[in-house]
Amino acid sequence: MLRIFMTGATGHVGRAVAEALRDAGHSLTALVRTPQGANEITALGGTPILGTLGDPGTFAATAAGHDALIHTAFEYDASGAESRSTDQIATRALLDVASRSSTVAQVIYTSSAYLLGDLGEAPVDEDIDMAMTSAAGGWRLDLEKEVLARSAGAGFSGAVVRPGLVYGGRGGTMPQWFGDAGRDRLVQYYGAGTNRWTLIYRRDLAALYWRLAESGMGGTFHGVDGTPMPVRAVAEAASRAAGWEGRTRSIPFEELPIAEREHARRALGRDVAVTSSRTSTLGWKPTYPSFQEGAAQAYREWSEA
Repeated sequence: MLRIFMTGATGHVGRAVAEALRDAGHSLTALVRTPQGANEITALGGTPILGTLGDPGTFAATAAGHDALIHTAFEYDASGAESRSTDQIATRALLDVASRSSTVAQVIYTSSAYLLGDLGEAPVDEDIDMAMTSAAGGWRLDLEKEVLARSAGAGFSGAVVRPGLVYGGRGGTMPQWFGDAGRDRLVQYYGAGTNRWTLIYRRDLAALYWRLAESGMGGTFHGVDGTPMPVRAVAEAASRAAGWEGRTRSIPFEELPIAEREHARRALGRDVAVTSSRTSTLGWKPTYPSFQEGAAQAYREWSEA
């Protein structure tokens, strides 16, 4: 049994990770911001501690008594962007804890496959030459490097997970597709839909974290299903799963309000084709090897939530 400390354990991805670790028989302690979050962790069978990512004094001492530290939390600033300073503070605090602790053997940092930018025609795996990408990740990619560099020869392993677009449950992109567009019984997507998305089913991603924690390995791992798909094909699969016979509608980016247009292009308009050559070494493979197979489950979870 591993003793695992987590951030973000009540989030869309983090909760699935926490459940997977619990089901595998591991002990969980989770940082939460609110009493409601504490109740959620208690209901999962874990131990909550109240605190914030930006104040390591609220969690560092507790984290030091664990075998693995898993950072899945994201916080956002007033503009809706991910908070750079908060993530830097929390990640560096966890690395400091691991450096000083006699028990911490692994730190797992959550990044994103989408930070690699537009990648060209051929799919890329973890061995990608970062100099060849149009990397847009900036500070988060810098934190990836810091996790890997500080763990080298330091007595603990540093691992980076880069998830694709996560589907399943009520979080992510699919609820908007199934909910907002459902009134017209079709799925709407932005742009021509020829750019590719790289996806992963939520519980498949959670199983990857569980396998990675049990392995104790370091390095970079792409949390993806391995089958990048054109956005139009993803939308059609979602439409069929919802019983809408594959009906879709393309919305030109130019029709979006100016304030939303550039963000939508960055978030949804990139051509991101990512695979993995390393996750199989963990004994992991996705239940759904593409969204074609996972779409029905995505709709079922959305409709039952």
